[in-house]
Amino acid sequence: MSASGLETFDRSIHATNAWLKGISREIGAAEEIGAADRKLAWRVLGVVLRALRDRLPVDDAAHLAAQLPLLIRGAFCEQYRPAVQPTSMRSRAEFIARVADGLEGGGRPINPERAIKAVFSTVQRHVAEAETAKVRHALPEDIRMLWPADVGVHQSKHQSKHGEGPMKVADVMTRKVQLASPDDSLMEVAKRMTKEDVGFLPVGENDRLVGTITDRDIVARAVAQGKDGQARVRDAMTQDVKYCFEDESIEDVVQNTSDIQLRRLPVLNRDKRLVGIVSLADAAMKYDPAAAGDAMSGVVEPGGSKAGLQGR
Repeated sequence: MSASGLETFDRSIHATNAWLKGISREIGAAEEIGAADRKLAWRVLGVVLRALRDRLPVDDAAHLAAQLPLLIRGAFCEQYRPAVQPTSMRSRAEFIARVADGLEGGGRPINPERAIKAVFSTVQRHVAEAETAKVRHALPEDIRMLWPADVGVHQSKHQSKHGEGPMKVADVMTRKVQLASPDDSLMEVAKRMTKEDVGFLPVGENDRLVGTITDRDIVARAVAQGKDGQARVRDAMTQDVKYCFEDESIEDVVQNTSDIQLRRLPVLNRDKRLVGIVSLADAAMKYDPAAAGDAMSGVVEPGGSKAGLQGR
């Protein structure tokens, strides 16, 4: 495994431990949790997440999975059968019974409703509000009642992380950007995405951004049409690229857009050179998830007032 791959794995372990610690305390573990508490928390997390996953439409389940740490994403996707989802559970009682069945016979007994609320609260804290709002909306009203109310008072969505004026796109973007070439094979790009644990790459040619390629693009525009892994990135990439500038405030970007459709957006400097990528995950990691998710909720609506950067 490469150094960068190990870093991704290490980050995932660290994030997973934070999730397990929060769940353990909410279901009644001691202040300093031990191996048994972590094991129980992992079991609770997996059972509840899979029950939630199976009640969500496939697209919503996929979008939520993309927001989860790598290890937790694996538990979330375990034995997933998208062809038969979502399940018909509509009541709170049905959902609790599903979780109770999953927890049965696992050693220390745990109240299933308490387990559900512990996991939902943890998701609410660690996943961007834009995503959790979609998850809540997709649930039947009776099951939605198990979701926690908004927690705490958050930093203003328009304030920079230093409290010095509006929060800028540069405050939350990732500056280390890897580019794909239009002539790269889809197999090569897919391997890179897997190695780096990403689902999105900007496409550059002659020092210009000419498109973007996502794992979904590869599936929809290549695999679904019978193309093999030797097809080129240019055959599947999105050429109408939406972007924002690094010195724009999050507030301005939000005002220029409406309903979120993408998860990541290229960031340019005023010379229209690519300088970063902004994503809901970046915002959630560097700010409170609820406030950051709200601030970023309109950044990337296709066809918004920001013109696309066409390949040239």
